[in-house]
Amino acid sequence: GMVRWAEHILGTEDNRLFLVLMGTKVDWNDTEIRPVREWMLREEFGPAYVVRHALASFAARGIIPADYDEKMSMHILLGVWHGLLRGKLMGVDFGDFRGCVRLGLDAILTSIEQGKVKKAVRKTRAAEEKR
Repeated sequence: GMVRWAEHILGTEDNRLFLVLMGTKVDWNDTEIRPVREWMLREEFGPAYVVRHALASFAARGIIPADYDEKMSMHILLGVWHGLLRGKLMGVDFGDFRGCVRLGLDAILTSIEQGKVKKAVRKTRAAEEKR
C-alpha cells in the first residue's frame, strides 16, 4: 500500500516533479487548493483511498476500536507518509526508507489500536442546557 505508493512517486521523475511543484513551487491560496485537496481525499485512488479502506477493514475486523476517529486517523497517517516522502524528495538520508515509512505508519496504527485516537464527544449547547 503506502510504501509502494511512495516508491512509485519517488521512482518516477514526472511524479517527483509534480509533487515538488505542488508542494513548494506553486503559491496556492486556500480557496484554490481546498477543492483539489477535498477531491483527492474523496476519490477512489491513491494514498487516501488506501488508508481509508485499510482503516475500515481494521475496524470491521475488530483490530481497531469502533469509536476511532476516522478523519483524524486518516489525516495523521497521510501526514506522516507525506512528510517522509517530502523529506526523501529533499534529500534526507533515512537509511532504510521503506523501514522508516513502515515504522512511522505502524506507530500511528498502534496508537489507534490502543484507543488513543477516539471520536471527540461534542456537546451541543442544547444538550448541556437539558442537564
